[in-house]
Amino acid sequence: MKLLACFVWNTKGHRDYDGNLESKSSSKIPEWVKNIFVWYGQDQVSENELLNAIKYLVQQGIVKLD
Repeated sequence: MKLLACFVWNTKGHRDYDGNLESKSSSKIPEWVKNIFVWYGQDQVSENELLNAIKYLVQQGIVKLD
């Protein structure tokens, strides 16, 4: 069974309460990690490679687990 993983990151910004667009200065998630999620969805990388990318995000404090 293939692992289904969904991580959402927002690099374009979000709307504040007044509806104005606030942009983020930069995303903390490296581009190579984003690529791994895309490639995993296209069956171009293994589940183990995806899990290693998630492990990296946790180790760097980008993703926090409770």
